[in-house]
Amino acid sequence: IDTTTVTKEDLKFSVPYRLSSLRDDFCHALVAFFDVKFTQCHKKVSFNTSPASRPTHWKQTVLYLDEALPFEIGHTITGTLACRPSASNPRDLDIAVKYDFEGTHGQHSAVLRYRLR
Repeated sequence: IDTTTVTKEDLKFSVPYRLSSLRDDFCHALVAFFDVKFTQCHKKVSFNTSPASRPTHWKQTVLYLDEALPFEIGHTITGTLACRPSASNPRDLDIAVKYDFEGTHGQHSAVLRYRLR
């Protein structure tokens, strides 16, 4: 999102995702984070809030699943993440995560809703 031209409508979005497992383990949650670049100022500033990046005062958002998913190496989870300002408080975000997972031990699908304050 370009912060110099962003409109209220731009703050409502839906994006697809596809994540693959790098090891055998259980998936309990998805983690959301962001990158930001402030390029229209005297000194350009950028940072990344990824769990793999240098820590900042910003943290990641953990979106817990309704059940643990038994991943094996190479298994994938696909879906969409939708985000919009809350109708009851525009400073809050309403987030919906749809996921589909098919693993060795069965398949799981759900739409989960969260409010980020």
